[in-house]
Amino acid sequence: MLINQLALVSETKINKINPSQITRVAAALQKQATRDFAPLWQVNATVDAFDRLEDVPVGYWPLIVVDDVPDAAGYHTDENGQPFSLIEFSDS
Repeated sequence: MLINQLALVSETKINKINPSQITRVAAALQKQATRDFAPLWQVNATVDAFDRLEDVPVGYWPLIVVDDVPDAAGYHTDENGQPFSLIEFSDS
């Protein structure tokens, strides 16, 4: 079975999220993907944290935390058809 590789990266403007926080969130998402998502949907995924978007290896699907996501609901792909997600940062 194919494994989808997801890359969690913070691109917030004022460094609202430090690398330790991104790593902890990636670990929690990995646990949820393995425990809850895979058995129900038969889709395996890894969730890894990266310091910068430029560090994400080819083939990973970026999950990018940003300050604001105006009018961006829906499905996103880059110029090569690679899926990615924009996640709006909030204190909650």
